[in-house]
Amino acid sequence: MTDGKKANPKVEKYFLFTVKDELFALANFMRHQWYVVAGVVVLLVLVANLYNPLPHGKITIASGQPNSTIEVIAKKYQRYFEKNGITVELMETRGAIENLASLVAGKADVALSQGGAPLNNARGIVSLGSIGYQPLWFFYRGDAFDGVDLISFLAGKTISVGLPGSGTRLVVDAIVDTLAPQTRGKVIFTDLPASDSVGALLNGRIDGMFLVAGIESGNVQALLNAHGVRFYNFMLADALTKYLPYAEVVNIPRGGVSLSPVVPAVDTRMIATTTTILARETLHPAIQYLFVKASAEMDRKEPAFFDRPGGFPAFIDKGTPRSDVAHRYLTRGSLLLEGYVPYWLASFFSRAWFWILASIALIYPLLKMLPSYRKTIFDVIASDKYSQIFQIYRAADTMRTREEHDELLRKFRDIEKHVKAMWTPKGRIAEYSNLLNAIALLREKLKTVAPPAQ
Repeated sequence: MTDGKKANPKVEKYFLFTVKDELFALANFMRHQWYVVAGVVVLLVLVANLYNPLPHGKITIASGQPNSTIEVIAKKYQRYFEKNGITVELMETRGAIENLASLVAGKADVALSQGGAPLNNARGIVSLGSIGYQPLWFFYRGDAFDGVDLISFLAGKTISVGLPGSGTRLVVDAIVDTLAPQTRGKVIFTDLPASDSVGALLNGRIDGMFLVAGIESGNVQALLNAHGVRFYNFMLADALTKYLPYAEVVNIPRGGVSLSPVVPAVDTRMIATTTTILARETLHPAIQYLFVKASAEMDRKEPAFFDRPGGFPAFIDKGTPRSDVAHRYLTRGSLLLEGYVPYWLASFFSRAWFWILASIALIYPLLKMLPSYRKTIFDVIASDKYSQIFQIYRAADTMRTREEHDELLRKFRDIEKHVKAMWTPKGRIAEYSNLLNAIALLREKLKTVAPPAQ
């Protein structure tokens, strides 16, 4: 160089040339081996349609009454899902029974229900596991009652039993149904929503209220913190579970709610049902997986007040078919790719791993072949042109007439035209030069053997 400096290599030009070369290789591959490309595309489309990797971006959860345990829990899932890019719409209902009805009717994708809620042979509903206990509380005003016969204590009193369709009403009705008609008539039962019942009890318009709810419920917290309101110690809890097969006995130890003042004053027994996540069987597996994963994380971070050996989530309610996704998570643990890829991709791989690996086994050799395919297709074309050149070369030695020479010259020009228009891949420049040299030699050959014009 005149300035004594080395010229920088044209990196950009080389890069653009390489990209162009790869695109030409791919175009030639698709043109000549289109059936292979079509087969791969069909396989990928079939796998995608069969396993549907991408979930919908919005779901609806039937979340019960305002301030209820179910609503509190539903809002936790709402926040968790929003962090993962899923919008959750909460549907207000009368409670667990209406939640289930909304799910069966297709108005909701997921319902937070409770153990014992009747499915009535509804098909297409699966359980994603129980996530906690909801005890039956009986709150009342006045002096503490420590007797065994609760009905005798309630005689002549006005008691709220919740709205029809609520989880509270389901449990209370089951208990009342065990009583003789004359015994039931001793109590004045009234239907009120849970939040209205709290207000009525605090204002003295009713004497007591039943409520199925977890301790985190806004309604329960309002009553636990209210002056003069007590909750009942179900000393016949074990007997009640004989009538309510879906119920279990839970305990609040003395001082378990408050150490000062001590609440409760004595160890307190209660019966409890479970909060269960129910979903439509058609709910995307990735969403089902995210529910179970969220439940497990919430239980680790915020252990349930009413705990169980093994913790939550767990399959406790025996009356609902289990989700295959939830069952796999609870028996085998986290997915293989969890924490490394988005949740939906980890879920997709866990379901379609066989077909994914089969596709890779098919596609990988093709991808590996692409770089050499550039050279292979050139070699095939060049070989064909060499064969044509050789045939003309031999024919030139035996021709006798001007007409024969003109025909060979026509064929030569046709070959020359195609060779000059050939795509030459990177790595075959030298071979292309050899081909041009062969054409130049043939041109000279045809000049030297040309018969004189007649």
